[in-house]
Amino acid sequence: MPVGRVGSLKGGVAKKGNGDTWRNPATNQSEPLPEGTKIHKDHIFPKKEIRRLPRFDMLTPEQKKMVLNDPDNLQLMPVSLNCSKGCTVEGTDKPWNPSEKVVPGGLSSKYRTWLEFEQNKSKTKLQELIDKFRGEG
Repeated sequence: MPVGRVGSLKGGVAKKGNGDTWRNPATNQSEPLPEGTKIHKDHIFPKKEIRRLPRFDMLTPEQKKMVLNDPDNLQLMPVSLNCSKGCTVEGTDKPWNPSEKVVPGGLSSKYRTWLEFEQNKSKTKLQELIDKFRGEG
């Protein structure tokens, strides 16, 4: 499983020794989640943007759920960071710019590059899934 990808985790609190890792946006390094950290499943490509993809609105409720919860588009992230990230998309006029309090020193430029690549990859994969469900792919 890629670093920090969710698998079956539903969020909650990180526990010591369970192997949960995340990509730290300040360093772009894979790190164990600190014990006791409240964590969310973060959508790499935001749910709001997924809902705007062409033909998403034509899917059945079950298909929409599958697209929105695609495990390749989820990563573990501390709650404070996920809440500050919101519906941002790198490479647009709405990139993620967390406060110094949330990410001391700001986001790593390598993390921004990684995030933009992953968001574009997820967007493409999710659109292909939508097209497949619609019989167009």
